Amino acid sequence: MDADEGCTVGCGAFVRPCLDERANPVDTCGVATGARAPRRSRACRDGGAVGLWFGSLSGVEPSDLTDLGLVGALPVSSIAALLLLTVSFCLSLRGPLREPLLLAHVVCLIAMLYGATSFIEEVPRTLTVWRHLGVVDYIVQHGSVDTMIDAYFNWPGFFVLGAFFTEVLGLQDPSSLANWSPLIFNALYLPPLLVIMRSFTNDRRLVWLSIWLFYATNWVGQDHLSP
Repeated sequence: MDADEGCTVGCGAFVRPCLDERANPVDTCGVATGARAPRRSRACRDGGAVGLWFGSLSGVEPSDLTDLGLVGALPVSSIAALLLLTVSFCLSLRGPLREPLLLAHVVCLIAMLYGATSFIEEVPRTLTVWRHLGVVDYIVQHGSVDTMIDAYFNWPGFFVLGAFFTEVLGLQDPSSLANWSPLIFNALYLPPLLVIMRSFTNDRRLVWLSIWLFYATNWVGQDHLSP
């Protein structure tokens, strides 16, 4: 190899990494900035949707609820927040499969839909819930059950568990636990839903789409504090 040939090879070895670096810029941490941009964009969309949703709910009062329920009292901005999160989820579903990102979207949806009533109302409004709370409170106060008071005391397992969490969490009364039960229950639905959906299909995108549709169309009124 002569001097000119050696120079050509040496310069080529030096220039190629430089060209590759231009095509895929790398920051000081060694992470491609081009790959980080979409992630930041999705994070901004999700955070903006959640912030806009709960910011819109801050002006809603329980007296604003109509016969249609919460839907009749929601401002336009809250609907826009829900649409923004849905669009972000669909874009994430179309792109490279990142299940943690899809999980983050589902968690945001659960918080928005099933935490809304807890955010607006200080106490539960379902009559059945107060009956259940009475059983839980009796167990908290007396540490036992009395089957002569109500038939519910004949099946005390759920109510004993409610009394347990009321005391462990240091709540003054079980109504606080009941107020957030829709959000807690729906979060607990997620692991079994994943198992069920994966038993029907190996397509992970279809799995996450099914879970999204479940939460988006589920009736929120059935998730109150109940066995």
